[in-house]
Amino acid sequence: CNVLYLFFFFKQKTAYEMLRSLVGSEMCIRDRDNSLEVFTQEFQTFLSTIGIQMKYVEVDHCPEAYGVVISNNQWKIVYSGDTRPCQTLINEGMNASLLIHEATLEDALIEQAKEKMHSTFSEAIDVAMQMLSLIHI
Repeated sequence: CNVLYLFFFFKQKTAYEMLRSLVGSEMCIRDRDNSLEVFTQEFQTFLSTIGIQMKYVEVDHCPEAYGVVISNNQWKIVYSGDTRPCQTLINEGMNASLLIHEATLEDALIEQAKEKMHSTFSEAIDVAMQMLSLIHI
């Protein structure tokens, strides 16, 4: 039933608005007229009425980059967005039912991953192990 409510809520919004509401400014999206910030507040209120909590977590990528933790009393889903392995995300995502973590580069390119503020495959797996959660890369 909660999924059905989310579906109807999303039908009212554009893809851009949904992306901004779900992952904050994870992709460094800027809100010039504050309308998306208002939408995000409305979305948070809506989620709380159906028993879902959503928390933005600052991650190590570009300025104002965020992951997101979405949960209720039965499950927790963590989406990292672009990031280096990040202790704040690990702490907030502890015991997640599912972690969706970016892994832009293969392990041999660790220096490039550090330079570009991304994660390697092994780093994403290590984050999942620290969170004690299932992972999708």
